[in-house]
Amino acid sequence: MTPEAAIRVYRRLYLLTLGAVAFVDHRNAKQVRTAARTALAALDPEDFPALTGHLDVVVSTQTDHEVYHGALRQLIDASAAACLGP
Repeated sequence: MTPEAAIRVYRRLYLLTLGAVAFVDHRNAKQVRTAARTALAALDPEDFPALTGHLDVVVSTQTDHEVYHGALRQLIDASAAACLGP
């Protein structure tokens, strides 16, 4: 699994729970990207080489709001299909 795919999977699970409302203000994408970049820049590259070595990929994937909207669409579509029954 690529680093981008792993982040997307993690975010889908996380965002549809507490993370959806508690930690990210989805109204201001620039502010979210800045906060993510600042947090990642504080990490020690020796301890977190996968995160610090792919900063642009991590920040862009971490702050891609389509991950949230896509996950909601998948959840709604799956629920609708289940409601139709056999």
